[in-house]
Amino acid sequence: MTRIIAVRHAESEGNLAHFCCGHTDIALTPLGHLQAEETARFLDRYAIDRIYSSDLLRVVMTARPTAERRGMDIIRDVGLREINVGAWEGMPHRELDRRDPARYAWHHDFVNAACPSGECVRDLFARICVTFRRLAEENHGRTIALFTHATPIRSMLTEWRGQPIEAINDTPWPSNASVTVVDYLDDGTYHLELAAFGDHLVRAGLADAAALRL
Repeated sequence: MTRIIAVRHAESEGNLAHFCCGHTDIALTPLGHLQAEETARFLDRYAIDRIYSSDLLRVVMTARPTAERRGMDIIRDVGLREINVGAWEGMPHRELDRRDPARYAWHHDFVNAACPSGECVRDLFARICVTFRRLAEENHGRTIALFTHATPIRSMLTEWRGQPIEAINDTPWPSNASVTVVDYLDDGTYHLELAAFGDHLVRAGLADAAALRL
């Protein structure tokens, strides 16, 4: 089998300001740096063979403490990127909800959200499923850490639970710097061991327990 440890990036400037940030390259906040360090300490319990990351800065910055603790390189993979939100890049979520509710649909019909000049959620779902399976097959028998974004993890949680893509509407958003663990078994099935776990951040005072339930 292959074990995948999927980590959402820590709090970014886009998260803090509540604006739409898909492929925009922005940094972590000071809190985000602390979250990344705490998650790196939590991951000490796993024997990780390789570390992959989306090539976007906020994710690479989240992966860096884990890589530095182990003396490992970060392998950047564009396939792990967040959804491309096209014309919505940099726009406040509240403004999009007001101006373009039919296509935005972020909070009420996420699976049918379609970003003008970008990706629709169904496109992202297909891309991420291919990327995760490719990396699992390239690393058969290993444990790999994949540092990525919220929508990719939300998509994969739906896939790993054997649900139709429409179930993504009811799949909670993984919190910043949360950890998901899944085993890809040799028969092509999955065993989900841990889903969007963030208790280590709550214990360290770096996340609100209520936010983990969103």
